[in-house]
Amino acid sequence: MAALVAGFSTATSAQSSITNTANIDLDTIPRLPLTTLPTACNKMHRLSGALGGPALYIKRDDVMEIAHGGNKTRKLEFALAEALNQGANCIITQGGLQSNHVRQTVSAAAKTGYESHVVLSVPASEKKAEHLRAGNYLLDKIMGAKIYVTEGSR
Repeated sequence: MAALVAGFSTATSAQSSITNTANIDLDTIPRLPLTTLPTACNKMHRLSGALGGPALYIKRDDVMEIAHGGNKTRKLEFALAEALNQGANCIITQGGLQSNHVRQTVSAAAKTGYESHVVLSVPASEKKAEHLRAGNYLLDKIMGAKIYVTEGSR
């Protein structure tokens, strides 16, 4: 039973091959679709008007299907495709108690049927009780992550 550590500090073999290749067809890299792309670009009429032009737009990556999206979703499409290709049955990642990366990874794992294990560190112990009742930690629990909280540094 293989597991993939889907952390941002861990380079996947697909990423390693990308950095070592000058001409690569991006469509050849395995990708597991996690959201509908491209995301919308909304015109910011009032801000553009307040500034007297130019036309300004905002990229709406916050409306992706997995736990509020963003660039982490795009990275996870490649990491989870690699996990699938390697026969992994769970995803393991780590971060701070209120990590956006961890929330995204747990959401992607839930969407794709992977079991998720997360190791969370407590950066500010005086706020631990508060952080264990809300925010990303609560979402991680709701989405079914197996959570391991550590004290001190990672």
